[in-house]
Amino acid sequence: MTEIILPNMVKKKQGIIVNISSMTGWRPLPYLSSYPASKAALSFFSDSLSDEYRGTGVRVQCLIPMLVATKVASYETEEANNVFVVTPENFAKQAVRIIGTNWEITTGCVQHDIQVALGTLFSFWFFKVLFVPVVMLGVHKHRVASYQAKNSKNN
Repeated sequence: MTEIILPNMVKKKQGIIVNISSMTGWRPLPYLSSYPASKAALSFFSDSLSDEYRGTGVRVQCLIPMLVATKVASYETEEANNVFVVTPENFAKQAVRIIGTNWEITTGCVQHDIQVALGTLFSFWFFKVLFVPVVMLGVHKHRVASYQAKNSKNN
């Protein structure tokens, strides 16, 4: 899509491309490898495009959210607390306000900015050795199984 619309934006000397990535692209996640890999690629693609088209009037932004209560994250909207897991509506309102600002790479919402700030206090070793096995493979694996079981009964 970018290849199709970008030349016309450059010609008009204006436009904005907004890509949605994910914070999962910042860390390797065993058993979910293709999702974070594709999100990492999208973040790098956006960053490169932003540099390549700087000064042309075309802007490129990449939103890199954390948990939003969606089917992809195996969360129901009702489970969102708008602290760690935000509702799609809350995320969308905040993200839309950021579009067009000077932030080329952003989480899209304040709650996720705070989580990223706190998360950077921990080392990669801590993340991979403790967080991934306990939270990702323990808690999240259980959440996904429960979510799928509940939704398979409803269908």
